[in-house]
Amino acid sequence: MGGNLPFLFSTLNTYSMKKLIPILLLIISTGFNLNAQNLIATYNFDGNLVDELGGSTLDKFTETNDGNNHNNATSGFGSDVNGAYWYWTSSLSRGGGLWIDVNDDISESYSIGVRFSFENTETSYRKIIDYNNLTTDYGFYFYSGGKLTFYPYGTLGNSVTSNNQVVDIITTHDGTTNQFKAYIVVENVLIQELDVTDASGYAEPTLINGKPRFRFFHDDNVTGTEATPGGKVYSIKIWDGPITNISGALNNAWTGAIDSDWNTAGNWSKEIVPDADDNVEIPVSTNSPLISIGDNASCYDLTINSGAMLTMMDGASLITNGNISNNGSIQIQKSITDGTWKLISIPVTSTTAELFLGDYLQNYIEATDTWNEIIDPETVLIPGVGYAVWGADKGSYTFNGTPNSGDVSTGFTYTPTGNPAHYGFNLVGNPYPSGIDWDLLNETYGAVYHWDGSAYQSWNGSGAGAQFIMPMEGFMIAPGSAGTLQLANAHRIHPIMSKDATIAENGLVLTVGNGLYTDELHIIFNDNATAQFDLAFDAWKILTQEPDIPQIYSIMGDRYLSIDQQPATDQVQVGFTCTHSGTFLFSLDKNTWEGPVYLEDMEAGNIVDLKAAPYEFTYQAGASCDRFLLHFTTMDVAENSLFSEIRISCQAESVTIHAPSGHIVREVNIHDISGRLIYHAGQGSSNEMNIDFRSPSGIYLVTVWVDEQLFKQKIFMK
Repeated sequence: MGGNLPFLFSTLNTYSMKKLIPILLLIISTGFNLNAQNLIATYNFDGNLVDELGGSTLDKFTETNDGNNHNNATSGFGSDVNGAYWYWTSSLSRGGGLWIDVNDDISESYSIGVRFSFENTETSYRKIIDYNNLTTDYGFYFYSGGKLTFYPYGTLGNSVTSNNQVVDIITTHDGTTNQFKAYIVVENVLIQELDVTDASGYAEPTLINGKPRFRFFHDDNVTGTEATPGGKVYSIKIWDGPITNISGALNNAWTGAIDSDWNTAGNWSKEIVPDADDNVEIPVSTNSPLISIGDNASCYDLTINSGAMLTMMDGASLITNGNISNNGSIQIQKSITDGTWKLISIPVTSTTAELFLGDYLQNYIEATDTWNEIIDPETVLIPGVGYAVWGADKGSYTFNGTPNSGDVSTGFTYTPTGNPAHYGFNLVGNPYPSGIDWDLLNETYGAVYHWDGSAYQSWNGSGAGAQFIMPMEGFMIAPGSAGTLQLANAHRIHPIMSKDATIAENGLVLTVGNGLYTDELHIIFNDNATAQFDLAFDAWKILTQEPDIPQIYSIMGDRYLSIDQQPATDQVQVGFTCTHSGTFLFSLDKNTWEGPVYLEDMEAGNIVDLKAAPYEFTYQAGASCDRFLLHFTTMDVAENSLFSEIRISCQAESVTIHAPSGHIVREVNIHDISGRLIYHAGQGSSNEMNIDFRSPSGIYLVTVWVDEQLFKQKIFMK
């Protein structure tokens, strides 16, 4: 039943910003209810200065002096690895920045979360937030080389923020206790930097037209040297009260209050579905979380408590950007149709072949071009490696363990021996419970080759395959040399289930079908490509020997292409094969090439305009595969008197083509009776062409272009 798979084939004074960025974002980037405090203003600076909740209004300095040496000499929007931001620079002594008027009266009790960077944190005072509408020196600052402080209170924080370092800070003010507190994240740990008693109310914002005003990133009017010359702000959030349980606010905990659906907001402690910046905690609950078929889930850190369980169904996608602490159970399901081969990869850090006990399980060895049965159930299956499974009767498999995340490296080999069509093909796999975007990898590793259950389909910017590699999918690559496939979280994506139907500029998609299966050949005229194989553009053709599967390809020497990108050319030789005889339909399925497209069937002697109609032909299994030529120039077969005046004569070792005076024998092709091209001459400039043709005796087909007209004749060489 099994057999072989058919042919291939820190210290407190230092920040680690990659850790810093996501954690406090949990506090300042989400609209959850913390300690009964409501998020009333949120700015994410993704191309606008608008409060997404509509609870406040923002204004900023212009390029000119406001009369007190404030301005934004330049400002605008951008993005980097830390997210979208608004930036400013100032050419005046008191700097620039922005201010926010809050529609609710929160003068005494509030919380503010800010993600930002300053060009200069290290010289004297650098004001972060001003509460008194520029009338006093009091406020929240960097001081003493980048430490947090609230002037005029003498307390100084421990953590140091350097120039241009992105930081996440949250401040709270309690009008009942007069306590002002400031927090920051260091080495993935939330640290309280300040806790001062604000008996004088210096942290209570001034009311302007009855609205509390908070000013950010510029100096007051009392002094003139305490402003940064510029910076970036990624996020500002304002709550209508002090958040008292800061550490508890870091995690969005599963409650299962409604059902088991991960994507139901009411099932989470923050009453929002987690996003890529949320730390998620899964405790024991009556309704354990389930990520259903076709659903996507994201988080930063993921913690599964002892006794708790998370289940992913086949077709679900989970992306974790941080750490996974699995103290309970994570189950990832995979369905495989019985009685067919499926290429898979392992989504958890450790499992063995015992999971597939009773089924056929194989790996592929490039060096020997062989599929090998995995017999021992204790064989450890390696993340990043691809495997072939023939399901006997299970149908569904469950991987138990910690999902793979972060960097995964998989070696691949290149052994140019044996079958040239299989050189360098390695079976690797997607180790993640999410998709991979191959558009981020094809320039380095070339095309990706997907197994569709009957044949391999390739993608390299275009193609019959897909840009996205599905969760737990095994796939072929052929980078052309030995090396290592380096995968990382940056390559992960929630996959798009359907492939893009568009084709490249100056491209054609040619199909051959028999009513049961349709195969594709992609030809693209690309001036950046060469006439040889280009790793970043082309894809080889992996032939299948599954029955009744028609296959089409272009021919490059002794190898075949499924994606053929090259500079503009007059013709491309095309091959076809199938294990069964029958009638097939050759079609031009999609086309962005403006020129003509003619198909020449050298075996049948037919020439058809594929732009006008498809071409039906018969094929005998085992016959020559190289029977077609695609022409991209006008192919008007001569029907006038010139036809009778062209002479083709042959001697023992030569062929002569003669046309009447005034005409040019432009190009000559000679094919053997099987359709194989064995001679080509072009760029003729006279009415006669003499060819040194030393070939075995037999019948040959001579195709001649005289001027722009086509003439064909069979000859017999003795």
